[in-house]
Amino acid sequence: MNTPAELTDHPFVVYQAGVITKLTETYQKSLESHQARIQDLESQLKWFQKNVFGKKSERRVPQEMPSSAEQLPLLDVPATSGESVVVKTTEVEKHTRKKSIKVLPANNCGESALRFGPEVRIEEIPVANPATIGLTPDEYEVIETRVQDKLCQEKSVYYVKRYKQPVVKLRATGEVKSPVAHNR
Repeated sequence: MNTPAELTDHPFVVYQAGVITKLTETYQKSLESHQARIQDLESQLKWFQKNVFGKKSERRVPQEMPSSAEQLPLLDVPATSGESVVVKTTEVEKHTRKKSIKVLPANNCGESALRFGPEVRIEEIPVANPATIGLTPDEYEVIETRVQDKLCQEKSVYYVKRYKQPVVKLRATGEVKSPVAHNR
């Protein structure tokens, strides 16, 4: 049998000892980097506990914490044991606000209407009222014409499509027929 002195000189044992030494060094470096990371994370945690959850985050003058006997429950009304509860109030001056006055230009078409210069083309499209289909013009009277403008683009030119829809009153019954909103 081999003695321990002879085994330490054996090539396989020397190889295994080198591998173990390298693994130990790698483990030691990994352990050191993990410990540094843990210390860094612990310092971050302390900072968060101090600044986010600590007294600094509360933004108030620190006072002594009341004992549980002195502190009232959150949603309970205080018991009336002869003591009166004083509620502090502050008076605020009443004030009124003035509504701003809109100055509309002379060429105003209304608040919701589209306003364009004369260079913009307007394409008028008459839309028939479905109630007048099959009736002669003598059987109804046009009371109003509803106009709906829609901004459109053709290549690099903008133009307006203006849909005109008549609101009619049937002469036989006196019923007013209004078309549904045009959506194209």
